[in-house]
Amino acid sequence: MSASVLYDAPGPRALARNRLMGWVGTLALAAILGFVLYRFVVTGQFDPAEWDWITYKAIQLALLSALGATLAAFGVAAVTSLLGELLAANGAVAKATTLTTANAIQRKKSTMKCGIASSHLTSQSPRLSRGESSPVS
Repeated sequence: MSASVLYDAPGPRALARNRLMGWVGTLALAAILGFVLYRFVVTGQFDPAEWDWITYKAIQLALLSALGATLAAFGVAAVTSLLGELLAANGAVAKATTLTTANAIQRKKSTMKCGIASSHLTSQSPRLSRGESSPVS
């Protein structure tokens, strides 16, 4: 028996209620699908005349070409997103990567004023290190 830390195991009434909701949901989805198929049959969507256009060779080649382009776009998107995730994970996990080192160097350059880092101007003051506001000049 495994114990869950998120919630207690459902009791007999909850199990019966879950089963009932599962059956009702399944029957509702089957009824909706049946209704849609019924409407397709009634309106003639499955008649052979409606599907004659797909038997032409040029249309079949155009559909295959479009499918190939869609799969190529998917491949590029998948590879690009994986590379982006690897970069994001590397930046979040690594302590001394090239990206974080470059950011630290850039921050240090941008905080320099007259050859003295601005952090030295404020952190040495005991009043400012306790969280008090700085005097207005």
